[in-house]
Amino acid sequence: MGNVKVLALVSLFGVITLVPLSLFLIFGIGPVVGLGIAGAGLAVTLYHAAANLVLIRYLRQARGGLRLAPRPLRWPMFRDVLGVGLISSLAVVQINLTVIIVTGLVGRFGEAAMDGYGIGARLDYLFIPVLFGLGSALLTMVGTSTGAGDSIRLRRIAATDSIIGAAFTGCS
Repeated sequence: MGNVKVLALVSLFGVITLVPLSLFLIFGIGPVVGLGIAGAGLAVTLYHAAANLVLIRYLRQARGGLRLAPRPLRWPMFRDVLGVGLISSLAVVQINLTVIIVTGLVGRFGEAAMDGYGIGARLDYLFIPVLFGLGSALLTMVGTSTGAGDSIRLRRIAATDSIIGAAFTGCS
């Protein structure tokens, strides 16, 4: 719909709330007993459930520019959507399936190995909202530069974005 602001705000909310929520569910506070590594998974699940509810509510409102309402599926429209989004959807499924499979394999080496892998996987998920924000801005600037036929600016934008993303990831 072209409105990156709503997605950015939901992602920002995730960054702000996911870390404290994870700490609370992993370690517990006061009389609430921590769930250990399972608390991390629960925190991510709760965030995604809340984010989905917010985004669905946004889509159901008229100001969203798109009315979300039940309709029968029409294959030509469904095919167009799949033509654009199927590969991206498969990439997301692949990433999450890889984490699930590797978690099962690492679990054979004991709790310490599982905890270490879990921390690494969580850091990866925490990078997603920030790098998504960079990618959204990059997409707009690259599209504008491509439309204007400005290949020099295009390369400079891509290089700058790559450096910022690498620096952020390296510093974390």
